[in-house]
Amino acid sequence: MSGHTHHTPGVVMFVMNDLLNDPRVQREARSAVLAGFRVTVVAMQSDRCRVPRQTVDGYEIVRVRLLRFGIMYAVVRVWRLVVLAGLVLLQAEGTARGLSTKQMQVISEVGLLRDTLWLTFAMLWAVRSEGAAVFHGNDLPTLPLTTWAARLHGGKALYDSHELWVGMCPGWTPFFNTVARWVERRYIRQMDAVVTVNDLIAEELRRQYRIPLPTVVRNCPKPVVPCAVDPSYSIRAKLALSPETPIILYQGRYELGRGLEELIESARYLSRGVIVLRGYGSNEADLRQRVDGHGVQGRVFMVEPVPMADLVTAASEADVGVVSYTAYSPNNYYASPNKLFEYIMAGLAIAVSNLPVLEKIVRDHDLGVVFDPADPKHIAEQLNALVGNPARLRACRENATCVAHNRYNWDHEGGKLISLYRTLAAGNAHGGAHCPRALSEQSGPRHGR
Repeated sequence: MSGHTHHTPGVVMFVMNDLLNDPRVQREARSAVLAGFRVTVVAMQSDRCRVPRQTVDGYEIVRVRLLRFGIMYAVVRVWRLVVLAGLVLLQAEGTARGLSTKQMQVISEVGLLRDTLWLTFAMLWAVRSEGAAVFHGNDLPTLPLTTWAARLHGGKALYDSHELWVGMCPGWTPFFNTVARWVERRYIRQMDAVVTVNDLIAEELRRQYRIPLPTVVRNCPKPVVPCAVDPSYSIRAKLALSPETPIILYQGRYELGRGLEELIESARYLSRGVIVLRGYGSNEADLRQRVDGHGVQGRVFMVEPVPMADLVTAASEADVGVVSYTAYSPNNYYASPNKLFEYIMAGLAIAVSNLPVLEKIVRDHDLGVVFDPADPKHIAEQLNALVGNPARLRACRENATCVAHNRYNWDHEGGKLISLYRTLAAGNAHGGAHCPRALSEQSGPRHGR
């Protein structure tokens, strides 16, 4: 890795995934390179990517390994075996009702914490000679790492919260949520800047931790020049649909809380068009059974996902893009997912759940309709208001195209991050120790100072 002899200001980004399917971090890194920063992204190796080092679009990626040995790993493994043995004995005596799932969940969470701690030290070692001006941590697991790296190397620390982390998953135990809240509360106030993905999450972080209002950088794609859809991705070609058949598209992961079960059932009440689910995930088998068992064959189709880089272009042959999330968790409630802005960039009319961020964007720009995600008949009623009214559908699509190029694009959103980098780098121009020099609230001051 690079050393301290560079005169170009450096940015080091940390992310606890393999980077392959993280469009936000990829966009941030590309934008920083184009703005003249020297960029290193420290990620982790995975089963699908074991490349330890590579250069992509001008930025360096360093991937560290998660080692499956050592004292911490052995202790958790032994604990797991002891608990399992105890549960077997208790179940044999009929006294372990309801304990097994809870105990196994705690063991799983302890294992996750162990892995995160190991990755933290591995990533710190990976940047041991890096003289960066800004250390940018993506999501809560990187918060301690970002703080420590900035202190060790005399840089500024930036926290980029892609989600509302505490309470993000209803399956997390009180133990895990307590740990997550403690980590976020302790370290978010030590950041020189905080960034998040929408206004409501920014307000919630400010309320919970009594910090200045974070900078909002939305998950918008780069502007895309309209072009023909690759025939191998074409929904109309695969399903032999006529040009007159409206396509209602959901594009993304199949998971609980996405409202896909009710979306599938809503097809029974559609007046025109088909619903197409394009994605993958843990809930796929159940969704396929629902398509087969709800009398919606020929009205709902599930097709293979497309590469991340082609999501906008591949979506453009659809007519309506759907975000059917439910208030499954606080994170879902405040969601503004990538797919929303990808649909807008693709020029689709938008149909969304009545969750606050989604509803506000659709209503503010007259992009489409809002529905109750728990009511299949209401979903169909709102979809019919679009696909059954060609003039309305066309107007919403035109509005989407307009707002995509004027506002909801990465050229606009990424510029805010680059301005923040420049402010932070200027405050650390000589590469010295941390300086608690106050920045403006919009630029994300050092919290708790």
